[in-house]
Amino acid sequence: MTLPEGEAADRAALVAGAWATIRDGSKSFAMASRLFDRQTRERAWLLYAWCRACDDYADGQVLGHVPPLPLPLAGEGRGEGERLKRL
Repeated sequence: MTLPEGEAADRAALVAGAWATIRDGSKSFAMASRLFDRQTRERAWLLYAWCRACDDYADGQVLGHVPPLPLPLAGEGRGEGERLKRL
């Protein structure tokens, strides 16, 4: 099946993003995906990226790791104890 030009570009961008996600999120999955033919490999990348995004959203993480705490804004020095209690 041949996609129209715009859709092919959209898919290529999605696949590139999915590759970056699996490359950065799981070295072993990325390496194992190389065993598949191109179509299956790209589909595996897309599936991995979807699952990684869902898992990160559910866990409040980025690529399976807890993101650093945001730095306080100017004037936020007070009330840190209350902020920590809410966490």
